[in-house]
Parts: sequence; C-alpha cells; structure tokens
Amino acid sequence: MKQKAVFFGLAVVMLLSCTTLAVAQTKYTVQILANVKGANVYVDNEFVGNIPVIVKLTAGTHLIRLSANGYEDATKVLNVTGNTVVNITMNPAPTPPPSKVFNFEVTANVKGAKIFLNDVDTRQVTPYTFQLAAGVYVLKLTAPGYQDYEEKIMVNTNMSRYFEMVRLVMKYNLNVTANVANARVYIDDADYGQVPLKTVLEEGTYTVRVKAPGYNDYVTALVLKSNTNINAVLELAIKYYNLTVTANVAKAKVFINGKEGGNVPFTTSLPEGAYTITVKAIDYNDYSTTINLNKNTNLNAVLEPAVKYYNLNVTSNVRNALITIQGVTENEPLPFNRRLEAGTYTIKVRAKGYKPYEVTILLNKDTKVEAILETTQPIVKIIVPVEILNPKFKNWETQIDVYVDGKKQKGLEFEVTRGTHIIRVESGIFAWEKKFNFKEGITHIINISTDLEISEE
Repeated sequence: MKQKAVFFGLAVVMLLSCTTLAVAQTKYTVQILANVKGANVYVDNEFVGNIPVIVKLTAGTHLIRLSANGYEDATKVLNVTGNTVVNITMNPAPTPPPSKVFNFEVTANVKGAKIFLNDVDTRQVTPYTFQLAAGVYVLKLTAPGYQDYEEKIMVNTNMSRYFEMVRLVMKYNLNVTANVANARVYIDDADYGQVPLKTVLEEGTYTVRVKAPGYNDYVTALVLKSNTNINAVLELAIKYYNLTVTANVAKAKVFINGKEGGNVPFTTSLPEGAYTITVKAIDYNDYSTTINLNKNTNLNAVLEPAVKYYNLNVTSNVRNALITIQGVTENEPLPFNRRLEAGTYTIKVRAKGYKPYEVTILLNKDTKVEAILETTQPIVKIIVPVEILNPKFKNWETQIDVYVDGKKQKGLEFEVTRGTHIIRVESGIFAWEKKFNFKEGITHIINISTDLEISEE
C-alpha cells in the first residue's frame, strides 16, 4: 500500500512539470512600433528587424531596444503573457556643439604625391588644401620611386606644411659589349674595365664611353631606369685633310658630293676618301672633278663661259617673204621662229616688188624682229635694137633723149611712179611718143623699132 502511494506522488509531480514546461514554451505574436520608421530593433540584444516589425516571443520578460541615427536609444522591458502590440517613443539625440574647421595646406617636394588621412585615401594629391575639424590626424604621402612619408599632425589652427619625401635608391644591371675585343669601358670617366662588362649601378644619368686603339670613341648618354644592354659599335679612326678650292670666277659656289659648302676661296677639313667637287657660277659651265683626298689639297677650278640660247622670231608685213640668215637659213619663208645660240646675226628679208630689208642684231635675249618691206618704184628700160643703130655713132646713147610727161630723164633706164605716164623718145629728126600704165615693183621694157615699109598710093 505504501509503494502505491509513492508511485502516485511521483506521477503527480511529473504531470505538473510537463504542464509548466508547455506553458513556458508557448510563443506569442508581438508587434513592435515606434515613431521612427526603419529604426533597428533588438530583443534580448539580438537584432530582429526594423520598425515596424512583428516577432514571436515566449511568455515571460524580454528587453526591447531601439536604435536609429540622430536618435537616442530607447529601451522597454516587456512581460509577454499573450499576443500584444508595443509602441515605443524615441527621442532625438541632442545636437553636439559645432566644431571649428581649419585650413590645412599640404605640399611636398614631389608634385602629385597621393594624400591619406587616418589611413583613408582622400583621392587628392600634393599640393592640396583641406578643410578639417580640429583634431589629430595621421597624414601619409605616397609616390612612385619614393619612400612613404607618415606623420601625426595636430590641427587646431590654419596651417601649411611642407613635407620632404625621400627617393628610393633603385639599382639596375648594365651590360656593355662592343665589336672590338678588349675595348675599355669608362662610365663618367671612371675606368670600369674591358668588354664584355657587367656591372650594377644606381638609377640615374651616366656618360658611357668605349675606347679602343685605332678606333673612334663610342660615347652615349645613358638614363638608367631599368636593366640595360649597350652594344658599342666602334668605327675605325679616320684621318682628316684640308681641301682648298679656288676658281677663275669670283664668288663661285663650291659643292662637295652635291652639298653646298660655300663660295671660293673655300677651305674645309674632310675625312680621307673620294669626293666629287663641283664649282658653279652664273653664265658659266659647271666645273666638276673627283678627287681622292689623302693629303692636304689645293684645287683651282677653271670655269668656261656657258653657251646660251635665245628665241629669235622674225615676221614681215609681206606674206611669204623670204629670210636669209648666214649660217642659219637661206630663202626660208616667213614667219621664222627658232632658238639660236647667243651672238650677232645679219637678217635679210626680201620679196618680189619690194626693197630688200636688212638688219644686224645682237641676240642676247629672246628677240622679235618685224621686217617692214617697202615697195619698189616701176623701172623703165629703153631698148634700141642693134640692127637699127648707125654704126658711125660710137656713143649712140647720147643721141637719144627720153622724156616722161615732158621731163627729160638721165639715161635709158630710170624709175617712174606707178600709174599712167607719157613716154617720149627723141633722136635727131625722129620722135616716138606713147602713153603707158606702169606698175610698182615691175621693170617695164620699151623696145624702139621701125621698119622700112612700102605702100602704094
């Protein structure tokens, strides 16, 4: 009987415990609201969302906390016994007193160095002026090829600071070879030894010289900012000689291998070798020769006058007149247009019925000649047949008188003006008279003849 009582007691205790646990594990719906939308909501220090938010909470006591920028945190202890709505009011955070702002100018020996403040890249470079609130700042400057500069700065007034950045010392390999074995290498006049040379130098600018007997020095300016190879090509040393050029024409120009050197007398120093020397002057033929310069040399250039040609154009007022130029052309119809060597020429132009035209010219430029031919007067010839002459008279011409329009003429051949004239021929008791029409440029022949005729009355 006693055992049954104990068993019953244990059963009652277990039943009560299960009932209590079930009540404790029941969850209720709690809606949390606030006057600040979006405020962060924490329940028992765990983030559960943003206002407005609905959470499931077990029965019992819970701590609710709200936070938002510009507001003081708000807390509330909530005893959950069922579904409920909680509305919490948040108060604005008090406004802090305004801080003073100062100008902070940053300059450095390196223009364009990046500026960091408190390990934050400001995206600015030197020089730059910041406007900062009073306080302590960690300034850092960075630039390629320089050590980073860092310093803690107290800003409590307008200020300007200059910062000296230290350049990084970079070293690079320099390899020097040459086309001449055992040539020696000098760097900034210091002997570094024979080629091939391998050395290490700090970044910077150097003068590299490579020397070998019988060769011209190889010299180059080197800006060393990376590993560098130099292959020095040395050229054989060349001897130099003086060349002096004179000429028979003052201020004639001297050309050496086609390049103008100057006016005569001309002196220059040239490497040993072959050269083409040309001397030029206006109105003279070029003088040209090739020399092998292996000693100091004097060259006298004798220039010959140049033969010039000019255009000669000859026309006339008479169509198809004929031109004759000795040594050039004979009886060639005009117009005449030809290029002739400069000189003196005698030009003759003739045409039937016109007086010949003649002129002598000096052809020293393009020349035009217009030959104006003048017409000739009609010519009259009196012909007396031999068979009617009296052989007793030796100077029979003196026994004949000729008249033109009543004017006595001299001799039996004479000129008249063109047109109609009366010709009268007298000799002793005989006289002939007749009217003729005379044309210019023509010789008119008048034959005097008479026969003994018989007629019956």
